[in-house]
Amino acid sequence: MGLTDYGSCSGWSAIFRPLRAGSGFASQVELARDTSLNMNQEEFLRIIKEVASDETSFDPNGWNLDNPLWGHCAVVSLLAQEIFGGELVKGSISGNTKYPYIKSHIWNKIDNKDIDFTAEQYDDLSYKDLTGTISSRDSILNYPDTLRRFDLLKERFISAQGSSK
Repeated sequence: MGLTDYGSCSGWSAIFRPLRAGSGFASQVELARDTSLNMNQEEFLRIIKEVASDETSFDPNGWNLDNPLWGHCAVVSLLAQEIFGGELVKGSISGNTKYPYIKSHIWNKIDNKDIDFTAEQYDDLSYKDLTGTISSRDSILNYPDTLRRFDLLKERFISAQGSSK
């Protein structure tokens, strides 16, 4: 498993800033042309793996360095959407006996292609086996812990992105 399609952000760099309270999203992205940066999906995934931790995982007790993307589907998909655009897709995992505490898995649809940046967290499950429906950012960020983990991952990503220039 893993990425099946690699794209780039066409030289656009993501600049993040918080929105004012009550605006719907916890954060917003503004795209600003940065000719020194050509963020592609491989580079995005490399940085995500570096900054992901138990603090940004849905399941901090299950997270480990050998599986750095464990429990990161929501927060990684949200960040990928901010950088690459597209839609968020949510599929139900309810009823899966191996993962009884996980209700869903989230991935991206970018340029009409499904891309699961966190696919390698599962060795026996693929988004292709799930029925996905388009989901809004608000519905995913509606959970306070998801919002906290997303903000922390985004902060770390921006810091790592700046230091890799």
